[in-house]
Amino acid sequence: MMKLTTCSAAVAFSVALFSAPASACDHRECYEKVRTPDVYRTVERQVVVRPARHAVVHAPAVYADRAERVEVRPARVHTVMLPAVHRTVHEPVVIRPAHVAYTTTGPVYRTVYDRVVFRPATTRWERRPGRFGRGERLCKVSVPAVTRLVARQVMVEPGRRSRHVVPAVYGSVAKTVVVRPALAHRIVTPAVHRTLVRRVVVRPAMSHVVVTPAVVATKREHVLVRHGHASWRRVHH
Repeated sequence: MMKLTTCSAAVAFSVALFSAPASACDHRECYEKVRTPDVYRTVERQVVVRPARHAVVHAPAVYADRAERVEVRPARVHTVMLPAVHRTVHEPVVIRPAHVAYTTTGPVYRTVYDRVVFRPATTRWERRPGRFGRGERLCKVSVPAVTRLVARQVMVEPGRRSRHVVPAVYGSVAKTVVVRPALAHRIVTPAVHRTLVRRVVVRPAMSHVVVTPAVVATKREHVLVRHGHASWRRVHH
């Protein structure tokens, strides 16, 4: 397929939109319609001759007898307590620590206007009769650019941040302290155990999958890559 220039691409886009008398042609670039043939190529792809197979194999659980020492009756502790002696004291504490605070003022902006290109200068194509009244031609016509004013914000003065220290706040809290700790006398009755034989799982039942891979082959096909179509070819005077 013949590749067109940028102007040729513009022809394909605008050929159905523009039309003008023969007197407006600037006789610099003109094109006529031609037909390109269909394009084919040979491709290879993988096809499955025989799909993969999966087989599930099951293995039963394995058990064994295990002797375990178990507690029949737990140990017991009898405690005789002598209560502790306490008293209340007051201690100074920080209710709120000193910290640094900041005051922020926002920035000041103003609006300025810039002239920007809304639509750049372009060229368009106009359809004209061919030479001697035969066929048709496309001629390029210049279109001027279009501009407009766009508003944007400009910072006149940046925001500011002021720092100041907030002092700490103090108070007192009542606290109970131990003058004499409690005393305990413990009488322990030992636990009672016995041996039991239990059946346990040494290896649980399991299953695994045996996979037979698929068999594939390569198949060649003649496929259409691109349809033939009408395009424009430059005509020399």
